[in-house]
Amino acid sequence: MSGSLQREKSAEEQQLVHVSTRILITSRTTPCDNCGSEIKLAQRHKYVSITHMEANTDKSLEEAVLCDADCLSDFL
Repeated sequence: MSGSLQREKSAEEQQLVHVSTRILITSRTTPCDNCGSEIKLAQRHKYVSITHMEANTDKSLEEAVLCDADCLSDFL
């Protein structure tokens, strides 16, 4: 995933945003989709899923992993 994801909304588009705080049992890391800092998934982080629903088209799902509430605020 990339922090440069486009979030342009047309007049007919609706978004359903779900945010959760996660701690996974893993040794994996991933970059923050907002600032690029490395996130240890075994530590508290934010997970965001955004469902885009446009008239006359299929739904699309965007997912992001973020450091904290500050990155979440910047991302949305």
